Amino acid sequence: MAEIIQVDEKFEELRRKWFAVDDNLFNILESIKYRETAFIRMATEQYPKPTTIRNIKANALIYLSQNFYRWRFLHQPFNMYASVAVYPNMPMFSWNPEVRRKEMDDFNDRHQQYMSQYDLLVDIDNRDLKQAYAETYKCKEIFRNEGIPYTVCFSGNKGFHLRIAYLDFPEWMQRLKCDELIDLLKRFMENFRTINGLYSIDLAIYDSRRQAKVPYSVVYPYYLIALPLSDDEFNHFTLEYCSMVYWLDSANRRRLYKRGLLKRAGTAEAVGNMIKKYTELK
Repeated sequence: MAEIIQVDEKFEELRRKWFAVDDNLFNILESIKYRETAFIRMATEQYPKPTTIRNIKANALIYLSQNFYRWRFLHQPFNMYASVAVYPNMPMFSWNPEVRRKEMDDFNDRHQQYMSQYDLLVDIDNRDLKQAYAETYKCKEIFRNEGIPYTVCFSGNKGFHLRIAYLDFPEWMQRLKCDELIDLLKRFMENFRTINGLYSIDLAIYDSRRQAKVPYSVVYPYYLIALPLSDDEFNHFTLEYCSMVYWLDSANRRRLYKRGLLKRAGTAEAVGNMIKKYTELK
């Protein structure tokens, strides 16, 4: 049985305010554009059965708003996820339940035909947030020393997500077929995890339908923001800094304008060299 979370009406009101701020919505759109988006409803006393709404396409604010309204996103305890893969020609799905179900089944069977990109996601998750932080710090240092372009985002719960975008892969990786690329990234992460002792890295996430928390979305059960972090923000990380109260304050809100994912500088060549180093072990 799913864990029942407690809904706090004070924070629910803050959550509705958060998703009413245009700068937040535009930052969210940049993270989900051309990606399959999903709303996953947490279990509460009012809604004891978790529910997942997948196959949402929202490449513009109007479509995101329509989906918020259709699925009552702002009035139910939904977390927001988006695919690690990019689907430029992903079809729109009907509101009609029967039609939508058939369209979803068809997409599930043929989704790789729509896929054009697949990022490398490093999901560091631990019940002890201090341990997750320590391992994320170590991973960041490795990426920095290797010259890797990457982003780091607080997951809003028990860890951090580091991501290397597909567009920052070298050409030889981009030429791989989807299954070949995912297999390569999984083998890399298995060795990377073991060699560096980063045992909070989740190895069960490497499949073609994988999704991750949407940056700048509000995450249950703690009502924290899945917040992209600069190096300075990470080094001085606090949960208060990832709260809605902090960022809805008028003195801080303007800093959200086109804040983006805060990607570090690096090269595709460095990405390729690191992948080879961990997958071509003798």
